[in-house]
Amino acid sequence: MDIILSLVPILIVLVGIIVLNKPAKIVAPIAFVVTFIEGMLYFGTGLDVLWKNAWSGIISGTKVVYMIMAAFCILNMLLETGAMDKIKEVIISISDDRRKHIVIVAFGFGAFLEGCAGAGTPAAVAAPLLMGLGVSPIYAVLSSLICNGIWSSWGAAGLTCSGGFAAMTAEGRGATYNWPALDNMSTPEIFNMLSKATVRVNAVGAFLCPFVITAVCNGKKGFKGLVPFLLMNSIVAAAVMLLVTHTIGFEFTSIITGLAIVIIDFVVLKATGGMGKTPEEFKSLPPETKSDIPAWKALFTYVLLLIALPCARFGLVGTYLYKRGFAVWIGTTILVVCFIGSIVLGYTKNFHKCVALSFKSVIGALIAMAFLSGLSEAMKSAGMLSILAKALAAVVGGGYPAAAVFIGCLGSFMTGTTLGSNMMFHPMHIEAAQLVNLSPALCAAFNSSGGALGNMICPNNVIAVCSTVNFQNQEGQVMRKVIPALLVLIIAEMIAAMLYAHVLFPGYYM
Repeated sequence: MDIILSLVPILIVLVGIIVLNKPAKIVAPIAFVVTFIEGMLYFGTGLDVLWKNAWSGIISGTKVVYMIMAAFCILNMLLETGAMDKIKEVIISISDDRRKHIVIVAFGFGAFLEGCAGAGTPAAVAAPLLMGLGVSPIYAVLSSLICNGIWSSWGAAGLTCSGGFAAMTAEGRGATYNWPALDNMSTPEIFNMLSKATVRVNAVGAFLCPFVITAVCNGKKGFKGLVPFLLMNSIVAAAVMLLVTHTIGFEFTSIITGLAIVIIDFVVLKATGGMGKTPEEFKSLPPETKSDIPAWKALFTYVLLLIALPCARFGLVGTYLYKRGFAVWIGTTILVVCFIGSIVLGYTKNFHKCVALSFKSVIGALIAMAFLSGLSEAMKSAGMLSILAKALAAVVGGGYPAAAVFIGCLGSFMTGTTLGSNMMFHPMHIEAAQLVNLSPALCAAFNSSGGALGNMICPNNVIAVCSTVNFQNQEGQVMRKVIPALLVLIIAEMIAAMLYAHVLFPGYYM
């Protein structure tokens, strides 16, 4: 009965959004109320405890919507001023293939944004940019979500790893976890140990990802003449992320890999004249009239954002703004960049209208995000997520590495972040791994790999990215289309996890 009742809030969200196709802003409050009723009447959690944790979730969800609004401001400003038309001209001059634009922006640029800021920034920035390039809202959303299922195992400057496994570095950690090896390792060694295990699984997903998003957005015909380009991106992504993680360290995995993908793509496309002729159906047509805006002015806002996000990430540490949370400092940074961009584009007098329009566009997302974030916190405090994870772990035995990937996905689906999934489940993975004589490091790291995949279908992320391209109330459609991609990637990563734990690295840090 514990397991069934723990599943109820998740089923309400899934059935309401995916099956009944109801807006998340309606489904989320219903699931929130049901979670409270179960938490109090069946799981015996006090109303004060539930509300305290739920309220922190509501605040977190509201902060994320603030970041979404800021990203939407940039899109609205660039569209209103005509700067987006010039950006489209510039990118099409390198390649007129819309399929390549999706890979470069969602896969490469998205990885860089995840490494700089995390917290949903890749989807919030990349999806509007793709839409401005002529990609339909649904495919801009899908490609951004799917690609984020690879890079969020590290998050901003490796925070998902360092924050998600921070408890392993506490004093007496070896005794606490019944894992003596921890006491002989420094804090950086512990994080790098987990990161190296994570990347070996994620590299499989990274290799497949360009092919998956092409299949989702363009179908079988989308591969015509594109395979060499996709293969190049797959190899670069997998090789660079492995190299960076095993040499420089976990903090820079996403930033450097993303930059490498984008730079190599642009250099190769420019040198080869676009890597082949583009089929007519995939050509991204330039605007009907040439924009009078100089290219540097049109690109200024995005270039400044590329500089500002990593500077803010490392420069704001310890400040009041930084302590308010990732979504707050990211959103504020984006808004400041947008305002500076408005000065360059001569749009300052209308900037307040742009902000008002953007806020109006995210009201539905605010309702949904607040209630879903509160719901996940209430489920954690009532012990529902832990019950589900332990029930799964109890029946899989030697298949635990694959189960760890799935549990990580479940954790991100409900908490909204890989960070939250790692924090919640890593002690359980360590205990379970020792019971079935597997590497605790691998099983904890597999949670992080699965957690990244969970971001693809997490209601919070789906709502957020739909809002940034004005695609509200279509969350069910998006989630239904994402699920096949999720299944392909999670099965591949489960197989990789089983091979690593049982065949290739069975004694990893045991």
